[in-house]
Amino acid sequence: MIHLQKYIKEALQKEFDKNTKDILFDVSLYNTKNNEYLTKEIDVENTYHVEQKKYTPVIIQDIFGEYTPVENSTILQGNITSTLLTATDSSDINDVLIEDGVENVLVALDEIRINNQGKSIPIGNVVYGFGEIDIEYESAATTVLYLKGKMLDDGTIAEFQDIANKTYKLVKDGNTIKLITVDGSVEMVRASVTYSGKEVEILSNVSLNRLNLRVDSETNQSFETLISLNENFYSNEGLKINGSSIKLEELKLFSVDAINIQDVDDIEIPLEEVVANESEMKIIIDNFQTGENVTPSTSEFDYIYTVDEIYSTMGNKGSMQIEFSVANPTTNQFTYANGVNYQEFVLEWGLTYSDNVFNGNDVKYYLDGIRIHPTHRSTGVSNTQNAQQKINDKTSKSANEDNVITKTYTLHYNDDVKIGELAEHIASDELEQNKLWTLKEIYPTFSKEYEVIIIDGGMSPTMNTPLSFSIEVALADDMLN
Repeated sequence: MIHLQKYIKEALQKEFDKNTKDILFDVSLYNTKNNEYLTKEIDVENTYHVEQKKYTPVIIQDIFGEYTPVENSTILQGNITSTLLTATDSSDINDVLIEDGVENVLVALDEIRINNQGKSIPIGNVVYGFGEIDIEYESAATTVLYLKGKMLDDGTIAEFQDIANKTYKLVKDGNTIKLITVDGSVEMVRASVTYSGKEVEILSNVSLNRLNLRVDSETNQSFETLISLNENFYSNEGLKINGSSIKLEELKLFSVDAINIQDVDDIEIPLEEVVANESEMKIIIDNFQTGENVTPSTSEFDYIYTVDEIYSTMGNKGSMQIEFSVANPTTNQFTYANGVNYQEFVLEWGLTYSDNVFNGNDVKYYLDGIRIHPTHRSTGVSNTQNAQQKINDKTSKSANEDNVITKTYTLHYNDDVKIGELAEHIASDELEQNKLWTLKEIYPTFSKEYEVIIIDGGMSPTMNTPLSFSIEVALADDMLN
């Protein structure tokens, strides 16, 4: 349990660090050591200097809950109790202005709440679910592809083609990674490795310069691989990376004019450092979500990069959802050095954590291209059956003649234009019959887009209650054909 609590603490620290009020929060687990000035050394950006900066301590006092009994998964439903200290004075006894006072701290907390409520927070490094990545390129130099992520189901991880139209596939088959060549209708396993333990396995001299693979022995899912392709690997087909078999944490593409790949005995060395230091690796792609190079490149490498929709973002150690509560002051007050008074607040959060199971928050909805946020989401399928019973038979047989898919959503009424259009549609006394809407649903592993019509809807304005309404939609093809 303690490792999970540490993951949660680290994820919370990352979210606290994103505040734009320049409040330095320090999240600790169960206890902390504060100096008398509540200051810590921080690096001054773009210098070798450090400075003393006041921080706001946040102490996680308790993480408790119950595990959901799901096989091969860790799902925790629980609560987090924490306290924080914030200065109530605007200046100290030397008239030095205090910028992390109670008002700025509470505004920063509200910003953190707004940015995270209703969303999944990745635990650990972020891995992305996607459809397919295509990279078309031409290069006379050696190309190096670096992948880091999480392996999912068996299947093709990556596929590439040489100028002779011979296809090479990197395939996961159980705990074995295979390099397969496809020449016409003939498939041949050129090399394979069964992974176990945190060690670097090498496949070489298989028309490829080199293939390195490292797999995490704890999960047999987290992996790093580096594929070095010689100058024969360029064509209009290029590289294809299959999102149904892996999730990606990193993708980098390099161009190397002269390569000298060395053996690596130390498994702690990053795989991209397998390339010798004297070889100049020119980064072509350093941001796989966009295909852009976020650092200046010196290469003349021409490429076309396409990534299908990114379906999900999840941490390599799972994800969590937080339900926020109001920060409540306690009766505890403290005076630190320089005569600064501090007030203690209690923060309580509801917690849902999973290491590999998606949450309802991970499904996104768009209506006519605009994001909507339904609080209740339901999809149903009804069947129209034709039953037949032959004479003297004791039982009848039935077959589905038609399937009708309906979806029901509840939305809060706000000033978004699309929400207003929906509310006006269901409240109108001159209802536009069979009005078409484009509904897009992005699930954690795929996306669907439909033409729908609203077949039912309702609104019940209740005093002192947030106004919401419900709609039921059906696929236009099912209802109009």
